Amino acid sequence: MNPRTAFNGWTQRLDGATAALVRPANVAVGSRARVRAFCQRLLPAGLLLLAASLLSVWLRIALVRVAYRLDAMKHAVEQLEQERRELELERTAAESPRRLAELGRPLGLGPARWSREVPLP
Repeated sequence: MNPRTAFNGWTQRLDGATAALVRPANVAVGSRARVRAFCQRLLPAGLLLLAASLLSVWLRIALVRVAYRLDAMKHAVEQLEQERRELELERTAAESPRRLAELGRPLGLGPARWSREVPLP
């Protein structure tokens, strides 16, 4: 086994029973502190960006849900208006004098004659 094994840019020195990570020559001594400080500044910004993204997605989903409900309500209103127009036509046809005369003839009903009118005191 090779005494030095690559480990994420660092090398591991195996000396008997102990193993130690040795810093590569191109990594500065204070870079770990700088990386930690950078991550501490980056983490809140990342969390804020994540929260804003989730809020944006939630709002978009809510908007789509409301749009579907609005579309369903418009469709229901159109159906009700169509039904109202049809019922209005039925009522107009049912109240027409010609139709009432046709329905009343078999029952012996007809227009009032002058002789059938009774003057009220």
